[in-house]
Amino acid sequence: MEKKRIKTGGRKKNTSNKTTAEIRNLFSNLLSANIELIQKDLDQMTPKERVYILLKLSEFVIPKAKELEVLENTDSFSDRFIEALQLKK
Repeated sequence: MEKKRIKTGGRKKNTSNKTTAEIRNLFSNLLSANIELIQKDLDQMTPKERVYILLKLSEFVIPKAKELEVLENTDSFSDRFIEALQLKK
């Protein structure tokens, strides 16, 4: 049986990657700078398309939950969200 090696360098456990944080920040700024254009595009989409795009864009700004949890809850959440949007009209 192989001995477990001691970590001697690199990032500490649970420390975020600086490059990833920078990219998220830049993308967030890009979204903010183009919010009016994005909103105009979103207004032209169907509710289902709008939810899909918003969820995809959020992946660049909001840290991801565990992939499995998201996959289990996405369909029911999307359906409920679309229903709520349709009720507001």
